[in-house]
Amino acid sequence: TIIIALVVMWLLRSQIIKPLTELVVGAHKAQQGDFSYRVNFQTNNELGKLANSYNNMAESLGILYQDLEKEVKKKTSQLQKRNDALQFLNQAARALATTPNSKTTYEELIDHCRKVAEFDRIEFTILGWKHKGSCFSYTSTTANSFQATEPTNHAEENETATQINLNHEGKQLGYIIIDAKQLPLLPWQQQFIDTFADIISKTFGNLISSEREQRLLLVEERATIARELHDSIAQTLS
Repeated sequence: TIIIALVVMWLLRSQIIKPLTELVVGAHKAQQGDFSYRVNFQTNNELGKLANSYNNMAESLGILYQDLEKEVKKKTSQLQKRNDALQFLNQAARALATTPNSKTTYEELIDHCRKVAEFDRIEFTILGWKHKGSCFSYTSTTANSFQATEPTNHAEENETATQINLNHEGKQLGYIIIDAKQLPLLPWQQQFIDTFADIISKTFGNLISSEREQRLLLVEERATIARELHDSIAQTLS
């Protein structure tokens, strides 16, 4: 009787208690997000099938959990990039509103734009800097350079480049050439560079309108002075 009891206890411990303990440990680890634990119990009875089912479930959940973590990191990275892009556009609008005619401001903005949008190269060209016929061109790459060049369309010569024109009232004020490894651009990149180009176009458009208003005021002032001189001379002659 003692021998039979010992054998039964050993069978209960090895065939029931041990696998149940391992299943409980696995359930606790799975609850904590650890799906690497496996139950080392292989038999043809119900507990063996349960252990095998648990191992398959843990493996599937582990793969799904890893995919979800990758997707969350990807979405978080995209949100961070879009947040950085929005902050940059806000800073660009304020900087151009404060110093709309500063070459240094444009150089800093172009460098920052390339880093935020993760472009390989940005060539920024304004046709007629200060609207007096001179051309301002600035290229931002790993090794930044500044040069005054004649306007050319390099986007047609480079398969990895795309050009965005800066237009105002139907006239081209300049262009931005983007060189990126991934073309076409991602939706957020395209929207970002379009908005940036629109901010620059409006800035130069406001400069042109302001110059026109100043010219009109100057013409009106000269006309007023001319009328006063004419009246004064006429009165003197009379």
